[in-house]
Amino acid sequence: MAQLTLRKAQEKDVDTLVTFGTHAMQQTFGTIFSQQQMAQWMAPEALGRSIEETLPDTTLAEWDGKVIGAIAANEKGIAYLWTAKEFEGRGIERMLLTRLESEMMNRGKHHLKYECFADLKDKTEFLEDQGYLKTKESIDPVFGIAKATFEKSLGL
Repeated sequence: MAQLTLRKAQEKDVDTLVTFGTHAMQQTFGTIFSQQQMAQWMAPEALGRSIEETLPDTTLAEWDGKVIGAIAANEKGIAYLWTAKEFEGRGIERMLLTRLESEMMNRGKHHLKYECFADLKDKTEFLEDQGYLKTKESIDPVFGIAKATFEKSLGL
């Protein structure tokens, strides 16, 4: 029987995360950006460095050993939250977010921030449903589209 597991990412997961993250971002951002625009931040080397930097604070969701979701934190807040399209709406993002929030509270961090493009209605609605408040909207200086900042106080 298929099983869902959440686990901390390890060094051996970097290549898998680069592949998974590239695919997840293409599915998510493909309606907003051209392939050429996405290539700016999706180059495997750049994405790999970003993933390596957040690896200690990365949690993976796996379905029978296959990565279907990932969340990571950095000094600014949530670095990324990715879910495979075919697993959207099954609570994977909520489980990953809940796990990260719990880990952050256990470390004494009581505030999380997440920035995303405002046109990603599924993501912005999800964040609001999870208790995040939109605290800022601005225009991304590189892409010229609306970006939203969401914040949540944890455990208070």
